Amino acid sequence: MVTINKILVLLLLPLFAGAQQRVTIQPAMPERGQTVTVTFDPSVPGSPIPANASSVTLNFTYSNFYDLPWKIKMDKKDGKWTTSFKLAKFAAFATFTLISGDSVEKPGPGKHYEVPVYENGKPVENGNLYKGYSLGAQLGKSPVLAAS
Repeated sequence: MVTINKILVLLLLPLFAGAQQRVTIQPAMPERGQTVTVTFDPSVPGSPIPANASSVTLNFTYSNFYDLPWKIKMDKKDGKWTTSFKLAKFAAFATFTLISGDSVEKPGPGKHYEVPVYENGKPVENGNLYKGYSLGAQLGKSPVLAAS
């Protein structure tokens, strides 16, 4: 039986299927030992980083990718910024933003881009634990807390 929700999804799917994303992470479900590629397309509207930025840096805000630096310079090719890194055998989870000068690209308020690591299609052991640990970096302190 077809429900109204299914009909709406079928009607709206073509609208979103062609929508571009500013930041893509490939592969979608990376495993240890694989190379992850992060691509930033400044031509997609809505980014605080201008299309004519002279540099873009991937900035890990939380990571157990201990073999990688906290900041990785991205390379510009064909109008898009990209960088790649290999996941070590201990990798489990990381979050990052993209920075250019004072501009910060992130997927939304209180949210950073995530690189969860998988094994056979499931998050690796402790991946969800690291994801929980990352919330402090993503959300920051509550505005109702007194300044200390």
